Amino acid sequence: MSSATTSRLNHEPNPRQAKSAQQVVITSHGRGPAVRAEAVGVDLPAVLDDAVGKLEGRLRRRHDRRIRRSRGRRATVETGRA
Repeated sequence: MSSATTSRLNHEPNPRQAKSAQQVVITSHGRGPAVRAEAVGVDLPAVLDDAVGKLEGRLRRRHDRRIRRSRGRRATVETGRA
Protein backbone atom coordinates (compact mmCIF):
# COMPACT_ATOMS: atom_id res chain seq x y z
CA MET A 1 0.00 0.00 0.00
CA SER A 2 1.45 3.33 -0.94
CA SER A 3 0.39 6.51 0.75
CA ALA A 4 1.43 10.11 0.53
CA THR A 5 1.11 13.03 2.89
CA THR A 6 1.25 16.62 1.75
CA SER A 7 1.40 19.69 3.93
CA ARG A 8 0.93 23.35 3.14
CA LEU A 9 2.01 26.27 5.32
CA ASN A 10 0.62 29.73 4.60
CA HIS A 11 1.38 33.07 6.20
CA GLU A 12 -1.07 35.96 5.93
CA PRO A 13 0.93 39.22 5.59
CA ASN A 14 -2.11 41.44 6.27
CA PRO A 15 -1.79 42.75 9.88
CA ARG A 16 -5.58 43.01 10.19
CA GLN A 17 -5.76 39.23 9.86
CA ALA A 18 -3.35 38.64 12.76
CA LYS A 19 -5.58 36.07 14.49
CA SER A 20 -5.33 33.80 11.47
CA ALA A 21 -1.83 34.75 10.33
CA GLN A 22 -0.52 31.16 10.19
CA GLN A 23 -2.36 28.38 8.37
CA VAL A 24 -1.39 24.70 8.18
CA VAL A 25 -3.14 22.16 5.94
CA ILE A 26 -2.15 18.48 6.08
CA THR A 27 -3.62 15.98 3.61
CA SER A 28 -3.05 12.22 3.73
CA HIS A 29 -3.76 10.16 0.62
CA GLY A 30 -3.97 6.41 0.91
CA ARG A 31 -6.38 3.58 0.36
CA GLY A 32 -9.87 5.04 0.54
CA PRO A 33 -10.81 8.69 0.86
CA ALA A 34 -8.25 11.39 1.56
CA VAL A 35 -7.99 12.64 5.16
CA ARG A 36 -7.45 16.39 5.61
CA ALA A 37 -6.82 18.57 8.65
CA GLU A 38 -6.54 22.35 8.77
CA ALA A 39 -5.66 24.77 11.57
CA VAL A 40 -5.13 28.53 11.80
CA GLY A 41 -3.71 30.75 14.51
CA VAL A 42 -0.99 33.15 15.56
CA ASP A 43 1.86 30.86 16.63
CA LEU A 44 3.15 28.45 13.95
CA PRO A 45 4.29 25.62 16.31
CA ALA A 46 0.93 25.70 18.12
CA VAL A 47 -0.96 25.70 14.82
CA LEU A 48 1.12 22.77 13.57
CA ASP A 49 0.43 20.80 16.76
CA ASP A 50 -3.28 21.53 16.43
CA ALA A 51 -3.36 20.33 12.80
CA VAL A 52 -1.43 17.14 13.65
CA GLY A 53 -3.80 16.46 16.54
CA LYS A 54 -6.81 16.88 14.26
CA LEU A 55 -5.27 14.57 11.66
CA GLU A 56 -4.52 11.92 14.29
CA GLY A 57 -8.11 12.06 15.53
CA ARG A 58 -9.53 11.71 12.05
CA LEU A 59 -7.23 8.80 11.20
CA ARG A 60 -8.11 7.09 14.50
CA ARG A 61 -11.84 7.58 13.83
CA ARG A 62 -11.45 6.19 10.30
CA HIS A 63 -9.57 3.16 11.62
CA ASP A 64 -12.20 2.52 14.29
CA ARG A 65 -14.97 2.66 11.69
CA ARG A 66 -13.17 0.13 9.50
CA ILE A 67 -12.73 -2.22 12.45
CA ARG A 68 -16.36 -1.86 13.59
CA ARG A 69 -17.72 -2.49 10.10
CA SER A 70 -15.54 -5.52 9.43
CA ARG A 71 -16.37 -7.38 12.68
CA GLY A 72 -19.50 -8.89 11.15
CA ARG A 73 -17.59 -10.25 8.16
CA ARG A 74 -14.63 -11.59 10.12
CA ALA A 75 -14.35 -15.36 10.42
CA THR A 76 -14.82 -16.58 13.98
CA VAL A 77 -12.85 -19.36 15.60
CA GLU A 78 -14.91 -22.02 17.36
CA THR A 79 -13.62 -22.95 20.80
CA GLY A 80 -15.59 -26.20 21.10
CA ARG A 81 -17.04 -25.13 24.45
CA ALA A 82 -20.73 -24.63 25.07
